[in-house]
Amino acid sequence: MPKIITNLLDGITLQQEKLKFQKWNYGAYYGSYETSILAEIYNYKKEIDKLFEIVRGSVDLLQKYESLLLPNYASEYLKVYKNRIDRLIAARGRKNYQTAVPYVKKVKQIYTEMLQKPSDWKAYIAHLRTSNKCLPALQDELSRM
Repeated sequence: MPKIITNLLDGITLQQEKLKFQKWNYGAYYGSYETSILAEIYNYKKEIDKLFEIVRGSVDLLQKYESLLLPNYASEYLKVYKNRIDRLIAARGRKNYQTAVPYVKKVKQIYTEMLQKPSDWKAYIAHLRTSNKCLPALQDELSRM
């Protein structure tokens, strides 16, 4: 098994080096085949810390392993999900806002249920609404939460 893990890590490193200077492809290696396989190995072996380190750059993989990782890495999930929300809002358009809403709901869950910080949730959602008050479609989608 160690040889397989070493080969997978080498493959990920090689992809990182190839993509290092391709700004348009930044982060693409995180969703790679090697990353997915290595994540499955770490999941199977219940190596939570290693699993998180390998999937932390991929929103899709973070979501896949959320039930396992979120209890230990709630604050990191907040950062990733908030960043995703910001990017979707910046992209504009109702479809992007609709895509952002499930992440907003997850942020609410993390703040209120996991971290027991409802005041932080209220501050975050208030900031999100006030800083984007000129986006009626976003306001509409947020009001449906």
